[in-house]
Amino acid sequence: MNILIDKATAEVVHIDLGVAFEQGDIIDGMGVTGVEGVFRRCCEENLSVMQTNKEALLTIIEWALSPLKALERQKETDDDLEASLEDSEGQYEGNKDATRALLCVKQKLEYEVG
Repeated sequence: MNILIDKATAEVVHIDLGVAFEQGDIIDGMGVTGVEGVFRRCCEENLSVMQTNKEALLTIIEWALSPLKALERQKETDDDLEASLEDSEGQYEGNKDATRALLCVKQKLEYEVG
């Protein structure tokens, strides 16, 4: 879970990055109207902006999920890179997960708000 603390107000903000990949867990924090109020209008506006910039957004996501980027992140956190590279099964699973996540985002960007 990612938590952000606003320096000006000391307010705690939950950053749920998993929502984009259908792994989110926030519902109660959306207010009295739940998903049908301000939250929905903001989501529809965000989706419209993302659809307008779809190609750029997908390029950034593809780069962030690419095996080379994953390897770079792993190098930063794992001193024993050789052992990780020998585990090709785990690397395959990561690529499969990245492909699934990218497909999910592409499908969401095709959605027509109406």
